[in-house]
Amino acid sequence: MTNVDNVPETPCTDSPTSPQACVEALQRIIAEEKIVSHFQPIVDLFSGEIFAYEVFSRAPVPFDNPRVMFEKAREWGLSSELDFACRIQALKTIASFGNRFPHKKFFLLINPDIFQTQQINKGYTLTQIEKLGVEQKSIVIEISEASPILDHDQFENMFKHYVDQGFSIALDNFGAGHKGLVTLVSAAPHYVKLDYALTSEINKRAYKQHLVRSIRSFASNVESILIASGVETLEELETLMRLGVRFAQGYLLGKPAPEPPEMNPEILESLHGFFELFNCPHVSNDNSIANITVHPPILEPGSKTCEELDAFFRADGAIDHVVFVKDHRPTAMLTRQMFYTSLGGPVQYAFFQHKPADDLAKSAPLTVHERMEITQLGRLAMTRPRDEVYEPVIVIDSAGCFSGTVTMKQLLYKFINYEIRIAADSNPLTNLPGNRIIDQWIEHALETPPFTIIYGDLDRFKEYNDAYGFAQGDKAIKFAARVLTEFAGSLGSAEVGHIGGDDFVIIAPTLLSEETMQQVSAAFDEQKKELFKDEDFKRGYYEAEDRSGNIVKAPLITISLAVITSDNLKTKTSLEGVAQIAASLKKRVKSMNAQKGSSGFVHERRTYI
Repeated sequence: MTNVDNVPETPCTDSPTSPQACVEALQRIIAEEKIVSHFQPIVDLFSGEIFAYEVFSRAPVPFDNPRVMFEKAREWGLSSELDFACRIQALKTIASFGNRFPHKKFFLLINPDIFQTQQINKGYTLTQIEKLGVEQKSIVIEISEASPILDHDQFENMFKHYVDQGFSIALDNFGAGHKGLVTLVSAAPHYVKLDYALTSEINKRAYKQHLVRSIRSFASNVESILIASGVETLEELETLMRLGVRFAQGYLLGKPAPEPPEMNPEILESLHGFFELFNCPHVSNDNSIANITVHPPILEPGSKTCEELDAFFRADGAIDHVVFVKDHRPTAMLTRQMFYTSLGGPVQYAFFQHKPADDLAKSAPLTVHERMEITQLGRLAMTRPRDEVYEPVIVIDSAGCFSGTVTMKQLLYKFINYEIRIAADSNPLTNLPGNRIIDQWIEHALETPPFTIIYGDLDRFKEYNDAYGFAQGDKAIKFAARVLTEFAGSLGSAEVGHIGGDDFVIIAPTLLSEETMQQVSAAFDEQKKELFKDEDFKRGYYEAEDRSGNIVKAPLITISLAVITSDNLKTKTSLEGVAQIAASLKKRVKSMNAQKGSSGFVHERRTYI
């Protein structure tokens, strides 16, 4: 396992110690099995549960810096020996845990250097797993892209070799630079781990955010699970969750340790807060999943054997799944299909017959808050791996207690009805929700701060429409809708509505900074070139007819944004009150935009009591 973190330098990097002495020291460490396995949690950010542990390898002085140890092993031709020693120690340690970490996966990083040698012992890992009694399905083979792959065909063959043996594969350090996209497309790993370079300070880098959003979408489409590595701050974590990244690891979530760490309660509380912020927007009960939640049979962990659960399922064919609950909190779920698939034939049944039924259960199913909006749940459910897409979703309340489950059949039925209602009220030009839905959004925002409400409309749109024609005017309105929708998407759970004409509304369940508003203003001006003839755009105006019939130089279209936040409204305000405040702000921002010739915004500074 070559994955390393920040560890001080060691005597063998810059000391009078002879090279031969260092070689012999490393050989002794390997021969005497002095490698120690450390475990770092990989966390499901949606549920706050530890999904897996990555295994790191540590050694005594003079190789207490793992980076140096693996670099020197490569230099001295000991890569294969060291890799095998790390791997066998990891498997022995995992085997020693017994049933302490049921359903958890363990990521074992394989050194890609050994793919270039003739010392590859094919079947070695599987043989050791069987010998030690470790469950193969709990092991994920992780292969790094941090080092250059000299023989890419052989590298892909090793992927295939492990997949053919039944292992799941993870591509580590994706984005580090060595043919990552080529490997992602050709090898189709089960897991893709973003390199630290992509996640570091992602909260400050808009370019990284756009890149990670694209990678997440691509990974979802090819049914790979995306994991963000190197998460060190709450700001990075919040941004990744806003971008829809479900799994992550890093010092913030837990440092590597000989004893697999548990979740820090403070970080867990932050996770739940972020998840609710981005995935449970201000929606009415009619649009939340609360009213389609069902109550399946619940069981205490260890309360039924597989034989007893078999009889339980056979006694009532309508029971599709059971949930295991301890202290009111869901711990695992087992569907009828999963149960009988795991039991297999007579031999498998005899093996599991007297074992606890929850040994076969999924310990980290998709778990969501009961206030989640149905369309958001639909998006989350469809990002699951292929074999999990149609499984029920566990629903919890604000205290994390079990509320019930939602089946995909229920969700689909509710979603269709919801979409029909939305479509009936949508603007036919932009397909964005219209006034009735917008009013509902604003009313719910006013009841549940914090929030930001943005009213936007196009400046000098009438002149543009007259000069360029109605068809081009429609194009300008659709352009504005696209820019605002992309902006809202970057915020996570913000909503965009089309009031009519060239007027729009954005409602975000958080307070937006002036820097954020500047981004959308700049994006509009940067992209609006497509609306104008080249010569008009270059000179910064076009010729139009004013109300008196005179030909004038009309400035290029800009967008005015009036920004109201919950900090301005200390008491409950009506829809009409919000509209009046917005109208006043729009006059000010339009005047400002006319003077400077670019798009802009005005934050309401007054406080209404």
